[in-house]
Amino acid sequence: MEKIYRVFEVGLKGERIPVDISHSETEFNELKITKFKEKLLQKLLGQAAAADDLRILFASVQVEDGKTFLDYNVKDQSTLLMVLPLPGGGPMPAPGEDLEREEPLDGCGNTLQTVPTLTDLCEYVVETWDEIGMEIVVKSIKKCGIFNAIDGTEDDYLGNDPYDDVIQKAD
Repeated sequence: MEKIYRVFEVGLKGERIPVDISHSETEFNELKITKFKEKLLQKLLGQAAAADDLRILFASVQVEDGKTFLDYNVKDQSTLLMVLPLPGGGPMPAPGEDLEREEPLDGCGNTLQTVPTLTDLCEYVVETWDEIGMEIVVKSIKKCGIFNAIDGTEDDYLGNDPYDDVIQKAD
């Protein structure tokens, strides 16, 4: 009996659905996400259907149609998750760019409170840091373990800082 490469899809109701992909590892690895969606819909619906609105997650990442199983390191017997897209949302601004927006109105024509832009939030952080002083900001970041170096070279900052007494006074 020839080996069948398959994955499991967790459906919208939580059911685990096996989907046979191929008889070869190469074909399995090179399978485009779009083709996988088509196979999945064929299995679920018994007929071909458009997969445009179908979203698939693997390892907490939404997989993209043009990519392959190999791109996401999907292996034989892996489990993927099917989700429905939520309406709404929109593009996120690029760094340093604000989205153009109209002021939303309620049913009476009054302006509603709007979500602050990325620029508004950054300006607020800078103003707040200026008010409390850079020593406290730096010490707070160090005490929270937020560092630029992930290799551990900044770990000696914890507990060995001349600003410890400044933080204690601020508390």
